[in-house]
Amino acid sequence: MHKFVGKKTPYFAGIEAGGTTFVATIAKAHPTNIIEQKEFPTLTPQKTVSVINDWLDNFDFQALGIASFGPVDLDKKSKTYGHITTTPKPNWDNFDIVGAFRRFGVPMGFETDVNAAAMGEFAYGGHGNIKSCTYVTAGTGIGVGAICDGKPVHGLMHPELGHCYSPRAENEYEKFKGTCPRHGSCLEGMCSAGAISHRLNIHPSKLPQVSDDHEVWDIVSHYFSHLCTTITLSYSPNVIILGGGVFKREILYDKIRKKTLQLLNGYVGKKEIVENIDSYIVPPKFKSLCGAVGSLELARIVFEQSLL
Repeated sequence: MHKFVGKKTPYFAGIEAGGTTFVATIAKAHPTNIIEQKEFPTLTPQKTVSVINDWLDNFDFQALGIASFGPVDLDKKSKTYGHITTTPKPNWDNFDIVGAFRRFGVPMGFETDVNAAAMGEFAYGGHGNIKSCTYVTAGTGIGVGAICDGKPVHGLMHPELGHCYSPRAENEYEKFKGTCPRHGSCLEGMCSAGAISHRLNIHPSKLPQVSDDHEVWDIVSHYFSHLCTTITLSYSPNVIILGGGVFKREILYDKIRKKTLQLLNGYVGKKEIVENIDSYIVPPKFKSLCGAVGSLELARIVFEQSLL
């Protein structure tokens, strides 16, 4: 449990910036102690920021965390730090999302939405005494956040494994070529909610009505199994957490676990995988609140740093 210095109980604000909705959240004393939350549709940057700022004006908070869809610039030495960069989301490319909320004059933390969600799960998800984890979200888009030795993975940019490629499934729909506007048949183009619904010629909102025994779930699990294999061989995490709207389809977990074991074919002989795959590929503790808790964890971190 984190301890806070000072007599005043701190309040944290978090913003989960998504391509479809923004979620603003207030927590008291701890990132998991959420007391207020509101969703806002993702419109133009100006309209979206304006209504969120108006809502946040109702609260006295000591730090703010922003967990944003990307790609984003996380390099604090860069002139474009805090910007959303080459996103396909109309009107949002090269937008200074951190600058849009500086008016509150509080310490601010900034991360990708998936890295932040991974941070929240790593810290509070009850995954045991781990040093690393990856968090995969699959919904409107697909993202992968990675934590190594307790810190989010950064480099030239940040992980963008949602746009990696996997071998085409043998039972794939013959005419389906993927929906990603940049890469076509990358993972996001094959397994996002939009990609799945496109195969079936239905609106994404109708996906919950598709039966568990439909062949499309075997196809989807093929691609996610290749992703889990790639994650295992590249990051070697203690746990892989699969979240987001697509994974409300709970049958996917066992399909992905079995296929991942087949693809690894004993190459990674750790008992945590070979004997305990159910504890290696898991759902998130915080479910739909992963992004919110992650954004609040960003706020907590910069708040504690401000006390030093």
